[in-house]
Amino acid sequence: MSGRIIDTNVWIAASDKSTCSPECMERCIDFLKEFVASSEKLVWDEASFDTHNNPPGNSAYKELKDNLYQGDYAFDLFNSHFMNHYLFDLIELSYNEEGAVLDGGIEINQVELDGIVHPFEPADRKWIALHLKHSEHPVIYNATDGDWHKARQDLQKHGIVVKELVCED
Repeated sequence: MSGRIIDTNVWIAASDKSTCSPECMERCIDFLKEFVASSEKLVWDEASFDTHNNPPGNSAYKELKDNLYQGDYAFDLFNSHFMNHYLFDLIELSYNEEGAVLDGGIEINQVELDGIVHPFEPADRKWIALHLKHSEHPVIYNATDGDWHKARQDLQKHGIVVKELVCED
């Protein structure tokens, strides 16, 4: 059974909690509905269920609950479907002060338009680490975070697949 890695911005956009367009919100809602109808699990970090520890860059669950609340479309969907049926493929990640450690010493950088190279956002390193550590290397889904686009050269170089839901924020 395969799984999906979904950046928190997809859940946020589906709940109308971002500045994305109504079309983007609808695309994210449709994506989540299709995901719920599939037999796939949500690929998440084990740290999300460790109540005594929150890693640098935050666990997937901490990031979700810091941005969404009961009554928000995606938060309620998450709880009623994924939590109630425990539809998770949990992966143990290692962390350092920069966030999740990427296997094999991989470094992912963002290249800004001004030519300055910046390290990839610490909060998003967990999604890459999940992709690398999962046996099936599932796709990472993104809706509104431009960092994925800025880092596309490094991501492609390491075979990391990011599916853009074609939304702009």
